[in-house]
Amino acid sequence: MVTKFLMLKDIRTMRWGPLFTGLTYALTSLLWLSIGLAMRALLLLGEQEPLGQPDLAAPAFLLNHAPEWLAGIVFAGLLAAIMSTADSFSTSARRRWCATFRRLCSDALCGELFWTRIATAALLVASALFALYMQNLVALLGTFGWGTFAAAIVPSVCIGLNWKRATGLACTLSVATSLVLNFSLELAARYGVYELPNGFAVGAFSLLASLVVFIGVSLLTPQQALAPDVEAAMEV
Repeated sequence: MVTKFLMLKDIRTMRWGPLFTGLTYALTSLLWLSIGLAMRALLLLGEQEPLGQPDLAAPAFLLNHAPEWLAGIVFAGLLAAIMSTADSFSTSARRRWCATFRRLCSDALCGELFWTRIATAALLVASALFALYMQNLVALLGTFGWGTFAAAIVPSVCIGLNWKRATGLACTLSVATSLVLNFSLELAARYGVYELPNGFAVGAFSLLASLVVFIGVSLLTPQQALAPDVEAAMEV
């Protein structure tokens, strides 16, 4: 979303964003809420056998109790959403990879395309292993994902783009802090090693920690001169 906002040529087009995103989000939220309630009702009426796990409710309803055309639209929409999101994330990661390892990506034999494929394959393997061994409900994985994004993005984007005192080192360390805390605490809770007290959400704790690191490091490190285009954008 941040990438797409930065690609806008006319800021006035953003006025339509809340209308369309609000309507679509309400529609999709009602879709999943209604499927859950419908499956519960079918189970109580004896028209549906108990499912092995809650994540099977949506596909079971669409395949057994919904018209074929509706099931096709929903499954196609899910695949499209997964593909577009995965493409955005992998593209961003590949660009960062090549920006960091410019010498490797400029090699005549193994150029940017080669290392892009390597980075994509590594992301796919890591994602598959994470999804396979976490064994969480899809909703909990979604909550973990959004918590990770918030902890990594809020300090550097929401504060960094509005605070000239922020530094690049603070941004890097805050993102690293959020990622390390999110994954380590989630895995520690999953395998019974350690769990935050009183049901404290991992994403919320990581966000607070990344904010402290971002602000603290920015205040302790020398202020950096901003590029003219960056400074102009921050004055908008």
